[in-house]
Amino acid sequence: MNADYLRRLDFGSVQGDSESWERARLGDDAILLQTAESEFVVNLADGASSHVCEIEERADGYWGRCDCDAFSYGHHECAHLCALRKADFIGAIDVEGERITIPTTGTADERRARADGGRRDDRVDDVENPGAGHDGRVFGRPEGRL
Repeated sequence: MNADYLRRLDFGSVQGDSESWERARLGDDAILLQTAESEFVVNLADGASSHVCEIEERADGYWGRCDCDAFSYGHHECAHLCALRKADFIGAIDVEGERITIPTTGTADERRARADGGRRDDRVDDVENPGAGHDGRVFGRPEGRL
């Protein structure tokens, strides 16, 4: 999977009553395996097959994707990603005995570079506009001849 194709996740919108959150039960029948730093294989107890998920936590929240149809065609987080979020929160162990950990990338101060080399924080600097004559001339006349 490619991190460029991750989608912003909002677990707050699915917590509680949603079908995805309810399906994401971490019982003995759920199989979780971390295959790379941010890549996991998830097979839920009521699932017919395993799905590959990618998830990471960035400064602005969780980002991820899953190869299941619910994530691809739905507009919400799938049960597989919800299971990973729950597993990370409670410190669950995968099938190889390793703790499930959603990796954190970047920091709050990380900014993407702009094409012009400027800062990305969108602040406006206090720049004084030079008045007419900033090059020693006013309307084409040297200052000594005003």
